[in-house]
Amino acid sequence: AVFILCAVIASLTVVGSGFALRARQMREDARSAIAKGQDLLRRGHPARALEAVAQVPDRGVWEPDLLTIKGLALAALNRPETVRPVLERSLKLDPNQPMAAKVLAAVYFSSNETERGFAMLERAVRLEPDDFRPWFATGEMVLKFHLPPSDAVRAYKQALRLSPEHVESRTGLIDALLSMGSTAEATPLLEAAIREQPDDPRILGLAARHAHLLGRPEEMDRFAEQTLHHDPNNVEARVLRAQYLYRAGRLSEALSQAEEAVKVAADDVSALNLLAQIEGSLGMKDRSVATALRRREAQKRAERIGKLMDEMKQRPEDPEPRWRMGQVAAEGGLVSLAVGSYRAALALDPRCKPALDGLAILKPSTAAH
Repeated sequence: AVFILCAVIASLTVVGSGFALRARQMREDARSAIAKGQDLLRRGHPARALEAVAQVPDRGVWEPDLLTIKGLALAALNRPETVRPVLERSLKLDPNQPMAAKVLAAVYFSSNETERGFAMLERAVRLEPDDFRPWFATGEMVLKFHLPPSDAVRAYKQALRLSPEHVESRTGLIDALLSMGSTAEATPLLEAAIREQPDDPRILGLAARHAHLLGRPEEMDRFAEQTLHHDPNNVEARVLRAQYLYRAGRLSEALSQAEEAVKVAADDVSALNLLAQIEGSLGMKDRSVATALRRREAQKRAERIGKLMDEMKQRPEDPEPRWRMGQVAAEGGLVSLAVGSYRAALALDPRCKPALDGLAILKPSTAAH
């Protein structure tokens, strides 16, 4: 009996040693594959990064790093529907990942989930306080979602404190200052930007807005025309040109500019409003009435989206406001917003029928996601 017991103990020791060796080898293989994937991501090869970690087991001490590689690679490959759950789990396992937080913020913003997006940017700031990029992104998103421009001014100024030479932060600051009507503070910054970037369409567009705020119509039109030479899809510049031509009595030219603005941004309330006015002045009564109706519908749609965004803030775990926003966006032909909203609903409830049905109608290939 003693002999048998010793033999069993010896066998278990050998088996245990074998398991330990295999576990050690598995950890080494996983770390090696993850290091390779991280290097490929840094060098701009997301597809190859996914291939590098394809054989790494999902569960293990390496799981947060593995998920982050997959999430960042999928984001680079423009597959947002798969990025969100991967990065959310990665950050749950290891909250101290600034790059994952930044990318997840972008995913949230793409679905109009501003509260979640700003929360992720705040996390990135805490984790990397010397990085200007979360501050810059905050300013950009504040302007995009028409939030108080003073918040954007603060964010851009902080970005410039951390990176004084960052051109896009300076341009954003000019934009935010003009959105506040602070022409005096914006003027020297804008003049310097025009000298350094005379062909940049965003700078030229801001110069047109600046001239408009200062009541300089000729200068406004000149800058708007230069903007459109470099960027024909700049809606604000189109509208400013159309306004100038309309007030100058050049109605046919004004009509052409307003029509182009509406082609680019079918839901732009200011463009639709101006187009209806020009059509009315040209005696196009039926067209003017139809355009005015489109403007009212666009205004109502914008108001509904605003209310749904407020609901999303109040009910962050409820998929309903998200799929309803998808429906509102789909009705207005805003396909990108609709798809992002439906996917946001499915991230909270993978079986959400209205979201699945909405995706199936918009883009059948996304229904399974």
